[in-house]
Amino acid sequence: MPLDLIDLRDMARAALLLRIAASAYATSQLAMGRDILQRALAADPSIVNEHFDFLVDTLVYRIRGLSLDDPEDVLQQVTHFLPGDSTFVKKFKRRLWGRFYEIGVFQSFELGQRAKCIAYAIRAVGITPTCLRNHGLLSVFVRSLVGNWIVNEFTILSSALRRSEGG
Repeated sequence: MPLDLIDLRDMARAALLLRIAASAYATSQLAMGRDILQRALAADPSIVNEHFDFLVDTLVYRIRGLSLDDPEDVLQQVTHFLPGDSTFVKKFKRRLWGRFYEIGVFQSFELGQRAKCIAYAIRAVGITPTCLRNHGLLSVFVRSLVGNWIVNEFTILSSALRRSEGG
């Protein structure tokens, strides 16, 4: 079998195990989730480096979507059942929480929960300062902070000013 296909097979197997581990975590089967996640990391070690975002996103989205209890409580429990050495686990926890709150910003904004959106945005940036590069997150944060109508008025005024200067 060609080397490229072997790599894809390993990645596909690891991705499947990762989804199963996330489902186990989401249903509060924490030890099982840890064991399956360990198998996923062993099946394709590139998940830890090149595909780390995939690892984090898969776990966070599954936990948020499938949790029987409060997803924040579930993630808190999951962080105590992560495989790997202490350096990896520390990095992994920070990324999990950062992504969790980043997703929470958008979900709470869509639900009209402005205070929760603001709190999640502050937590996301506090844990993962690179979130500041996410223009959508910043836009949602500002809209929640000052209200949509102020942002809409500012957008209309700035576009009118640009048209008058350019034309």
